[in-house]
Amino acid sequence: MIGFDDAVRFSGYLGGIGIPMDAADFRLMSDSGVTVWEMVNRGLGVAAMLREGG
Repeated sequence: MIGFDDAVRFSGYLGGIGIPMDAADFRLMSDSGVTVWEMVNRGLGVAAMLREGG
């Protein structure tokens, strides 16, 4: 999994909306949505996005 911001904070947010994740589930993190999207495009992992990307 690729996440945004801080792994602990992001996993807490996801848990709050019904997606049970642990901080250890995230191998890559970035503060930049563009960077996260590029990591996904390069096959480095999967990420939850707010809408379909280019």
